[in-house]
Amino acid sequence: MVRRQASRLIAEAGGQPADGVTKKTDFLVCGYQDLYRLGAGETKSSKLRHAEQLRAQGQEIEIIGERDFFRMLSATVLH
Repeated sequence: MVRRQASRLIAEAGGQPADGVTKKTDFLVCGYQDLYRLGAGETKSSKLRHAEQLRAQGQEIEIIGERDFFRMLSATVLH
């Protein structure tokens, strides 16, 4: 699923999709990471690193994978 489609589904389910990670972020959905798109020596995206940093500072950001994202969407649509 491309980001645009995921953003649309989040909005349709009542969420507020965003392009970046901030203190207002509740969830970060992490897809499969293309290591060639990362900076030299990096193994995580900048969004994931930022979310982890905010979590370490006490922010409640849940980092989920695509499967959990689809489960959440399914549960929202079915209820």
